[in-house]
Amino acid sequence: MLPKKKFKHSGELIKELVEKMIPSEKLDHYRISAGWGKIAGTEIALHVFPRDIERQTLILETDHPGWYQKVLMRKKSILEKIQKQYSELEIRKIKVFIGRGETDST
Repeated sequence: MLPKKKFKHSGELIKELVEKMIPSEKLDHYRISAGWGKIAGTEIALHVFPRDIERQTLILETDHPGWYQKVLMRKKSILEKIQKQYSELEIRKIKVFIGRGETDST
């Protein structure tokens, strides 16, 4: 008779697989991207996307200047949520750019 093995939940398996496949510096970006809708709100999340994390700064891309302004108005709230939920990432600033033209929001 074969010994009984403890089965893992699919979420645990996916997490382990992602951790093995994605370099650790990109894993932080993945974690924020996965929870972005809850952090920014559904409306903003449809138009503003986390692109990278560099030197304690979350880099966001938006598809329109109007959404850039919306992020600026909610920047403090978004940053507080990130710092609370992902404190280990030590994100201190948010930088936003529109399409491919970078604009600094700090």
